[in-house]
Amino acid sequence: MTKRVNRIRHDPSNYALSNAPDSFQNSLLKNNSPVDPQKFLSKDSGLFKTIVDYSYDWEIFRDKNGEILYVSPGIERVTGYKPEDYMTGKINFENLFFGEDLEKIKQYFKKAKDGESFNDAEFRILRRNKKTAYVSISVQPVKDGCGNFIGFRSSIRDITQRKKMENELEFLSTITQQISDSIIVTDLKFRIIFVNKATENLYGYTKRELVGRSPEFLNAEPLRRKIECQIYKTVRRGDSWSGQHLNRRKDESVFTCEFKISPICNQDGEVYCYCSVQRDVTEREQSRKAMEMQRDLGTSLSSAHSQVEAFNHILDTALQVEGIDCGGIYLVSRNGQSVDLLAHRGLKYAFTRSVSHFNEHHPESKMVKAGKPFYGSYPKIMQESDFVKVKEGLLSLAVVPVFYDGEVVASLNLGSHTCQEILLSSRAKIEAIASRIGGVLVRLNAEKCLEENFNFLKVLFDTSPNPIFFKDSHGVYRACNRAFADCLGRKEGEILGKTIFDLAPKAAAESYDKADRELMEKKGRQVYESKVLFGDGTCHDIMFFKAASLKVDKEVGGIVGFMLDITKRKEMEREFQRNALHDSLTNIPNRRLFMQNLMQAMQRARRNEGYRFAILFLDLDHFKDINDGLGHLIGDKIILEISRKLKKCVRANDTVSRFGGDEFAILLDNIEGLDDAIDAANRIQITLSNPFVLEGREFFMTGSIGILLNSPEYNFPEEILRDADTAMYKAKVAGRARYAIFDEKMHTSAVRRIQLENDLRKAIQKNEFQVFYQPIVSVKTGRITCVEALLRWVHPEKGMIGPNEFIPLAEETGLIIPITAWVLETAAKQVRQWLDFGYRVRFSVNLSALNLTQKNLAGVIEKTLAQSQIDPDTIELEITETAAMKEFDLALSTLRRLKSIGTHISIDDFGVGYSPLLYLKQFPVSKIKIDMSFIREIPDNLNDMAITEAIIAMAHVLGINVIAEGVETIKQFAFLQERGCDEIQGFLFSRPVPADQITQYFKDGKHLER
Repeated sequence: MTKRVNRIRHDPSNYALSNAPDSFQNSLLKNNSPVDPQKFLSKDSGLFKTIVDYSYDWEIFRDKNGEILYVSPGIERVTGYKPEDYMTGKINFENLFFGEDLEKIKQYFKKAKDGESFNDAEFRILRRNKKTAYVSISVQPVKDGCGNFIGFRSSIRDITQRKKMENELEFLSTITQQISDSIIVTDLKFRIIFVNKATENLYGYTKRELVGRSPEFLNAEPLRRKIECQIYKTVRRGDSWSGQHLNRRKDESVFTCEFKISPICNQDGEVYCYCSVQRDVTEREQSRKAMEMQRDLGTSLSSAHSQVEAFNHILDTALQVEGIDCGGIYLVSRNGQSVDLLAHRGLKYAFTRSVSHFNEHHPESKMVKAGKPFYGSYPKIMQESDFVKVKEGLLSLAVVPVFYDGEVVASLNLGSHTCQEILLSSRAKIEAIASRIGGVLVRLNAEKCLEENFNFLKVLFDTSPNPIFFKDSHGVYRACNRAFADCLGRKEGEILGKTIFDLAPKAAAESYDKADRELMEKKGRQVYESKVLFGDGTCHDIMFFKAASLKVDKEVGGIVGFMLDITKRKEMEREFQRNALHDSLTNIPNRRLFMQNLMQAMQRARRNEGYRFAILFLDLDHFKDINDGLGHLIGDKIILEISRKLKKCVRANDTVSRFGGDEFAILLDNIEGLDDAIDAANRIQITLSNPFVLEGREFFMTGSIGILLNSPEYNFPEEILRDADTAMYKAKVAGRARYAIFDEKMHTSAVRRIQLENDLRKAIQKNEFQVFYQPIVSVKTGRITCVEALLRWVHPEKGMIGPNEFIPLAEETGLIIPITAWVLETAAKQVRQWLDFGYRVRFSVNLSALNLTQKNLAGVIEKTLAQSQIDPDTIELEITETAAMKEFDLALSTLRRLKSIGTHISIDDFGVGYSPLLYLKQFPVSKIKIDMSFIREIPDNLNDMAITEAIIAMAHVLGINVIAEGVETIKQFAFLQERGCDEIQGFLFSRPVPADQITQYFKDGKHLER
């Protein structure tokens, strides 16, 4: 056995150790020489078996190195493993401990190897059946007779059951401390051995003051002997007993205690203590009794026929309250300074009159100020003249307020001749009784208000201008006012007692009856509109307001109806609707209605492949001139006449609409194809061209029409209208008084135009514009005398864009005004630079028709000249005949203003306009430019030569210089030179070039040979 033990080496930190019997230790100490533990065990095995083999604990002996020498049989009871399993190494001690306990036992075992001891250390181990057990371990060192440390012994005890009980007790203790009810545990002799926290809170005693005493000292009144014996007898035989009793707290206050006593048995079924669960039910009992009293009082009040009878019932109930023997009900004044007696009971003397000006000591005064009940001993009355003593010997008094709408309106005064103080248990009952006084006052006030309201409603019902009626649940008219009788053309007596079938046509009666039955079934309300034929034969729009009238038992008693005549309102709504969809001037559909009809046409086209429709978009030509020249009144009359003509040109199912101003749109519905739309456009053109007379004047009108045939590619009406407008614009650009049919190229052009407009608005900020200059040369000297500033647009994506493409767009959008200002500023700065270099030269800038309408054009030019510090005669402003014709008077005024500041005015493209001689006569012109169309074919075209020669001669007679544009050949130059032309401009000398090229011309002294 010894050798086998030596061969098994284990880590002693893995095993638990406990105490061994003291006799084993003593036997070692008797030997004064060193002892070998293994020899000692074998030699004294008899003693050893006597000590440990029959021990209930698990004993382990180890040498000083921690190797196991012996394991007692008790190990199997603790772990489930046999001693041999450990001795042979079949099971390792590490398998027993886990978690924190494993590390803990290792630390303890290290101390044991150093000779230290410890007692009752608790650990968890894992049994053979995989269940957890709790053990208590004690370890002590073993020494020989010489005091040498030779090993240590461990005693391990199974404490699983004890831990389980401790945990259960701790859990139960925690639970009981959380329970709101009082728990008192007594022994078999009814001495308190345990109380929870709720018991201390309930009675006001501490646990120390309660434990060891009998619970009987808590009773406020002694238990009757019979009941006490019954309780003891019940619980001792193992049954529970429940009941109620008055108990007393430490502060001497008394409460109603509901309790249940139950015996507690051990595992053998023997009673070893008693548990009492107690609860304060004072408020519950008071509420229950108050409810019973309220119920009885309610029954009495419901049978009362007068105010006095009701108040007497209340006082009779109050006198049933314990300790109360007299009382009265008093009405409190609004200012709270006086009371009037309403009823009394049990009083020998009552108030003989109204008590006024009672002082602050009176209970009523305190009650009114605080708004709370007053309970106390009867006060001494300070003013006998104002207050009469109720009765000699009154000891206590209760004064309880009665509220109505948040104010004290009455008080219940109760007194006692026997009690020094009104009992606490009685106060809830008193206050409950007082609340019923308020109910009686409310009911009486409600009855009074009801009567007043009834009279008011009756007057309102009879005098209301709106018809009102009442039908019972069978549809019989039971009430109606005069307005209802008037609308039916009958008297009230001819309506009451009859149904709707007796008063209205069958169809209408059935409709009304059906609505009434649905209303009564749902027990709700109805609001609806209906046409009603009145007794005088007129038809009215009526809005009905009807509601089911319910009885007390929630059953339908009938129908209350109210009729509102909305005929005028409906007429106004229809008129408003028409105005919202029609043009106010022509009374034809406006844009909104047209778009609705267009959407419906698109939907029909989607459903029916054979359905076709077309849009004609019309804009009158030169209508603005009529408005500006003759006034808007004439313009409106012309628009009205045009709308009449347009309606005659189309079918009845077509839609002619006005979009505002002089724009019209026509929807041709259900046509065969494009030819039908073209025919309609031609009819319109012919009709408009026919003259018509207004106010003695004869008018001729034309219009530009855009035609668009429907296509499935369109999803929205706005898209169709957009492209029809594009086609109309194309017709206007082509010369007006014609139509244009929309195609995809127009759309592309319109999109490009929109994009170009957007880019044009950004061009100035992005510095995309450039100014090129084309020299104007003196015919006499051949040298440069002037340069014409010509605008060029270098687009970042499209490159160079010619002025013919963007200048008309700039004029249309108004952007020409800031663009012209920029050209003036740029050209002026450049000329200033040339002047500084010594090159004397003038510059010319083209003005559009919109520039001529600028009120501040002269100011802009003056500012430009001042900033560049050049003389006014350095600048020449060119205008075309067409631009001047558009706003003749305004253009003339502007040109005269420009002439006055010293600038030169020249007519560009002279000879191609309508009235060139008129301009020479009235405009302050310094120069004229012969249009290149007259120069181009010189000297081959004799007519052009004659016209050019005549223009030069005429201008010189008027003192005006002449410039010839478009000079490209020597022959043209020779002819002009011979005829006395002053200056020429054209490719013969130079194309338009940047400023630096002009500078180079000056440096090189470039000129034309004469």
